[in-house]
Amino acid sequence: MNWTVSFIVVPLFTAFFLLVSSLWMRRLAGYLALLVSGALGLWALTLLPEAVRGGTPVIIGGWIPPYGINLYVDALSMGMVALVTGMITLGILFQLTDGMAKRPYFYGLMLLLLGSLNGMILTGDAFNFFVFMEISGMATYGLVAASRNRAGARGAFKYLVLAGAASVFFLVGIAMVYRSTGTLNMADLARRMPLMTGGSALVAMVSFMIPLLLEAEIFPLNAWVPDTYKGAPSMVSGLLSAAVGVASAYALIRFFYFIFGITYFGKVVGGVKVAHMLLGLGILTAVLGELAALSQKDAKKLLAWSSVGQMGMVLTALSLTGSMAMHAALFLMVSHAVAKMLLFLSVGVIIRSTGTSNWRAWKGVGRRNPLLGRGGWR
Repeated sequence: MNWTVSFIVVPLFTAFFLLVSSLWMRRLAGYLALLVSGALGLWALTLLPEAVRGGTPVIIGGWIPPYGINLYVDALSMGMVALVTGMITLGILFQLTDGMAKRPYFYGLMLLLLGSLNGMILTGDAFNFFVFMEISGMATYGLVAASRNRAGARGAFKYLVLAGAASVFFLVGIAMVYRSTGTLNMADLARRMPLMTGGSALVAMVSFMIPLLLEAEIFPLNAWVPDTYKGAPSMVSGLLSAAVGVASAYALIRFFYFIFGITYFGKVVGGVKVAHMLLGLGILTAVLGELAALSQKDAKKLLAWSSVGQMGMVLTALSLTGSMAMHAALFLMVSHAVAKMLLFLSVGVIIRSTGTSNWRAWKGVGRRNPLLGRGGWR
């Protein structure tokens, strides 16, 4: 799996190429992006059987960890790469086949998002994770604002401000664990976590938790969700739910199961166990998200709040710990990603057909478009 770095490097270099060649790649940009993402998705599927047989560290530049940066490939990480790559490939295909092709910079941002999310999933270094998280954020801001309307600009700005503020907490967590353990390699961190005192370890955990919970749309850090989903193009809204949110949930698993360990779920913060705190946040997010969805007249906001509720269910499962809870969380993540991506794409087609996102005005859409009608939109 020495070529695993291609899941990160190829999309990033292709994105750079599309961004600098936008004047003469106007017609081919989308097809090149589709070729790159589709090929990487198929390759990820072919690597899955090998990844299932056991985890493999991939050394970068000949520097052996923990002194060098490495990637880590196992069944979970490669499965997430296949899922995220598949969702982005589906999004690009939708843009090309539905008559809504964008300018080259848009496909460049799509590949930038793909490379950065794959980097978040595969990296074995905490600071590298932060870098890829920031790159994915910049790509997301651009994609949300690509709708070129006031709602898109407002949604992108709100996401930019909140995500930027949350990133500061992640840097604080990195500084704390590095000062106490002398390493940022994730596997090495997991071994050295006992070197941190109880108080500093909990502060570092909370510092890592804040930006990841924000990206995963968990209450009360999900104030950016409705405006951002509403203002973004429908396909981008689907990717926020199916790719960005799922990759962030995977990051929660990596940090809190594999680095801090299940023992930290029993630690007490403010008189409440960490596990109970996460369980409460998960349940509250699920209930409030679904209740908010029921009150929405706008279809994109309805799906946005439904996405919040689903991510709350994922956090609820993760907070219960244990193998069965982990399997439940992974099942929810995969089913949520596929279902929400298809729903947002369907909504995008209907909005383009009717000129409104108010689902109450969609009466008769099923008769005019039997395919959408059979899909459940009547």
